Amino acid sequence: MIIITMMRKIERKKAKGSLMIEVIFSIVLVGLVAATILNNLLSINKASEKLKSYNKLVDYGNSKMEELISQSYRGEDIYLNNSSEKSYSSEVEIENLSKFKRVILKARDNENGKEIKFEVYLKDKGIFTN
Repeated sequence: MIIITMMRKIERKKAKGSLMIEVIFSIVLVGLVAATILNNLLSINKASEKLKSYNKLVDYGNSKMEELISQSYRGEDIYLNNSSEKSYSSEVEIENLSKFKRVILKARDNENGKEIKFEVYLKDKGIFTN
């Protein structure tokens, strides 16, 4: 009887130790999974910030290109007004072809150093002329 009781006590101690190892292993495993998920979330956040700044640059370029197109449609000389923007700058190149103007707009994000080019061909004498 005494031997059986001693054996049961030893088995209980082993069971308690294995439970502790399982708990530690589970905590380590959960920590690794959480670290991986956190790293992925941080990289997604960085990518979304880059995409947001790129979209703002495209919006700026589109608005400047619309200004140039409206000037051409009204028959005015094409020029840029960059005085209101601090974080963005733009420049325009105009090439006169036979009946058209080739307009290239370069929009630049001064904070990130990114640049994007827009190109359009416009009628030489505006939209309302024959």
